[in-house]
Amino acid sequence: MKPLIPLALGALLLNLAGQAQAADWPMHRHDISRSGITADAPALPLRLAWQHVATQRPSPA
Repeated sequence: MKPLIPLALGALLLNLAGQAQAADWPMHRHDISRSGITADAPALPLRLAWQHVATQRPSPA
């Protein structure tokens, strides 16, 4: 009987951890149809978060 308590608690925690939030993207491109669209609006004003500056120009393959 006692081994069932940790097993039940673990199953409950896994179930709660699997709940998705509104802004969560559970898979590539957001949903099963790969729409890449969300109903959430971006926080305005937008700002630059990072920028990559290459040391060399790209060369053709």
